[in-house]
Amino acid sequence: MIAFRVQLSGGETVTAGLSGRDVVTVFAGSAVRDQRYQPPNEPPSDLRVHVGGIRRTDDGLQGTVQWLERRLKVGDEVTIRVVDVDEADISPPARERTIAEVTESGEREQLAYLIRKYGVA
Repeated sequence: MIAFRVQLSGGETVTAGLSGRDVVTVFAGSAVRDQRYQPPNEPPSDLRVHVGGIRRTDDGLQGTVQWLERRLKVGDEVTIRVVDVDEADISPPARERTIAEVTESGEREQLAYLIRKYGVA
């Protein structure tokens, strides 16, 4: 099975892969926060690495899988290696959610954002 082996700054390593028509993603991103909504004592930009994917079940339902979600700081190193491994060599996901759970979580995050932005009517 083709998979991604991701290592953070020479330490923590995960091997992420799914069989079938599933999707696996590895990305690092930076988002600068709007200063009006900046939480106190947090950096102005959000640097993260994410290793996750979408799993389809036999009955057609979908869910998300997450192996790794970490904040990054300047100087961190993220190494991604494409590997061919046995399914037994895949790291167990740290988190799995159904699409219904993902949708509800997204709605709650959007509601919290709108309340911060506009207040409660």
